[in-house]
Amino acid sequence: MSDINDMRIIELLEELAKWKRFEGAQLAKKILRELLSKDPEKIVYQYSDGRGSRDIATVAGVSDFSVRSYWKKWNSEGLVIPSKKFRGRYERIFSLEDFGIEIPALKKLQETEETIIQQGEKTGEEDHV
Repeated sequence: MSDINDMRIIELLEELAKWKRFEGAQLAKKILRELLSKDPEKIVYQYSDGRGSRDIATVAGVSDFSVRSYWKKWNSEGLVIPSKKFRGRYERIFSLEDFGIEIPALKKLQETEETIIQQGEKTGEEDHV
C-alpha cells in the first residue's frame, strides 16, 4: 500500500512541477518584455554570456556605461548572474529566443544572409564547394 501512495505522491508532484514551470515561464516572459522594450536592451541582454561590456556595447550601439548599468539593474531583478569565468561580467539567465522574443541583431544578420541567397538565385549562381 505504501508503494501505491508513494507513486501517487510522485505523480502529483510531477504535475505541480509542470504547472509551476509553466507559470514561471509566463512570468519570466512578461518581465523580459517589460524590461527589454528597446532593441539595444534586447541585444545587450542576449549577448550577456560572459562577453565584455565593451564588446557588447559595440554590437548593441550603446556605451560601455549603459551595458554595465543594464547589468546592475538586471542583476537586481534576477535576470543575469555574475559570470563564474570572468570577473565583472554577467551572464543572462534566459535566452530571448526561448520566449519568442526577437533579437534585432540576429534578425538583421539573417535578413542579410537571405538577401545574398536570393540574389544568387536570381543570377543563377550557386555555391560550388
